[in-house]
Amino acid sequence: MAQAMDVDGEGDMDTAKFLNAAHDLSLVLGVPSDDVIRSFLAEYPLPMVFRLLQQEADDPQSVETICNALDKVFLSPYGRSLLPLVVPAAAAGLQASQPRIRKLACTQILRLLDHNNAASVSAVRSIDDAHLIEPLLETLADSDEGVAKTASAALQSLASHSDGLAFFFRKCERRLKDLTVTASSTVQMRAFQLAADIAASSPDALAAVRTAGLLRPLVDDLSQSTDVLSSINALELLGEIAKSPHGASFVVEGQLPRQLEKLIAGDTTDGFVRSRAMMVAARLVSPEGGRPSPLDEQEASALVRAFNDIIVRAEDDEDLEGVDDLEDSAIDALGQMGTSASGAELLLREPDVAHPAARHVARAVFTRMKSSQQLAAIHALASIAGAERHEPSPILSTSGEDSLKNLVYGLAAGTSYHTPGAVLWHLLQQSDETRVATYRLITVVVARHWGISEVCAHEQLVSFLSDPASERSKQAMEWRHSACVAAASAAQRFASTGEVSLSSEAVNKLDAAARRGPYLSATGRPEAIPTVTTDQRPGG
Repeated sequence: MAQAMDVDGEGDMDTAKFLNAAHDLSLVLGVPSDDVIRSFLAEYPLPMVFRLLQQEADDPQSVETICNALDKVFLSPYGRSLLPLVVPAAAAGLQASQPRIRKLACTQILRLLDHNNAASVSAVRSIDDAHLIEPLLETLADSDEGVAKTASAALQSLASHSDGLAFFFRKCERRLKDLTVTASSTVQMRAFQLAADIAASSPDALAAVRTAGLLRPLVDDLSQSTDVLSSINALELLGEIAKSPHGASFVVEGQLPRQLEKLIAGDTTDGFVRSRAMMVAARLVSPEGGRPSPLDEQEASALVRAFNDIIVRAEDDEDLEGVDDLEDSAIDALGQMGTSASGAELLLREPDVAHPAARHVARAVFTRMKSSQQLAAIHALASIAGAERHEPSPILSTSGEDSLKNLVYGLAAGTSYHTPGAVLWHLLQQSDETRVATYRLITVVVARHWGISEVCAHEQLVSFLSDPASERSKQAMEWRHSACVAAASAAQRFASTGEVSLSSEAVNKLDAAARRGPYLSATGRPEAIPTVTTDQRPGG
């Protein structure tokens, strides 16, 4: 590993014997015990191992064997305690010709930083004293993807410590900014990814990244770049940043919502870029994990209107290139928007209550029979209706509920089935995937008095739901049962309040089906559930 790895080692080493021992150590399963590592290092001290690694640098097989053994050494608690002693070796390792050695150096720096919080300050200072921060940043441009990725992880870990964050920006801010602008596209994306990972780690880190302007070129790329891949990569990274609460606030401050609006509704936007922009926008309107949206109402409404505009244009021009893909992407994204109550309310009132954006989803459910788009739309409508909002309730505001009801009844009336219950019955006559999606929709539709009324009023639908023989796959059986449980519970609740009058025969069927469980036959006997066993050899 170059000159710094040739630390004070004494005596000669039997190379073949050592390589055999290193190979044996690398084969130890899991983390070796401290006794195993102490025994290995007693015979082969680290200075001697590093010296031999330098000597064998031109032999890839020997390098791999030694590096694998060192990985095992530093996995153990005792080996980790030695990491501060090998910082000088890591500096030389970053300059090695073999990528395996460079990756080993990055890995040990990462392990040193992650070793324990108590030692973090001394670890950061030892790395700074060894002048490792700048070379580690340059390793982002390594020709080996694995080396660059490990270096990035080490730098991210460094910046996660308060002292390390200060050291990093004092020494690397200008160079990292250069990499985001002047490096090759691959290295640019690595630099942006590092900046994004650092920004998402803490409020202080986000403030440092914002002050340095490291991510501003990403938003600029969306408005100026004609490179499809660069735009998609920029959206991917901005989407990742937006997953953390403070990261989401940052991308909103950076004018990302306005850029997303332009990309979604733009006539000349590439289809792949538009699709990715739609999903990033959806996750800003309804963040994963139930977090509140970082967007204000005006920004969120503008994004919903952009969706509506491009879908309307696509519907009016069936010859538009990529129209099917556009509508598929839009339905998926609208479903994500609908996972939150605020997102669902937006979809049911924007651009106006008479023509809400949610109608595009519902129309695909009611009119795109037996298509992949219909399957996605059923799931999306279930999300808007509250499939992810069981606690405390999937129910929306009075205006939201009125809009949803009018939408469902209005579209059903325009089909040959006439009623929502008949449409649900028809959907359950289709493929396994469509039935599972329909069961998911039924579980939330019945939370409304009109929904449980529609189900109970359709005799064939109730019979299908309550018949254990309706399904054969485990997933479909469980979803059918979930629909029965939800319907039976809703029927009892509404009956107790006198809000609706339901068929007692339908209610009894649903209640009995809910009590039987998902895997019982109509006779009440357990269904045979397939199991997988190991074949026995004859005579075995």
